[in-house]
Amino acid sequence: MDTEPYSGISYYRLMQTDIDGRFSYSAVVPVKIVDKSAEIQVYPNPASDFVNIKFPVYGKYDVVLINGNGQLMNNPVLVIGNSMRLNVSIMKSGIYFVQIRHDGFNETRKIMIRK
Repeated sequence: MDTEPYSGISYYRLMQTDIDGRFSYSAVVPVKIVDKSAEIQVYPNPASDFVNIKFPVYGKYDVVLINGNGQLMNNPVLVIGNSMRLNVSIMKSGIYFVQIRHDGFNETRKIMIRK
């Protein structure tokens, strides 16, 4: 098991060691690891009233909005599904960060709110 795989294509092979110490290798197999964070869509950017977030897979996501000073602007929103709409209509114009947590993974996206 590769506990820290690289994104993209990695090549693996198995080594078998016999009781007598002899060993052999399996054929090399390519494995493509897709970076799921790159598939998260946050739009429109800039936004004025709502920010739509589309996740790559159905699941459980925690979403928070953070201002440029690192202050939490909303209570964490628990999303079960593959998309959500975040209301930003009461936010002042400026740069904000949408932080998304899913299965031990953190993704942060920068957005601009323009009034």
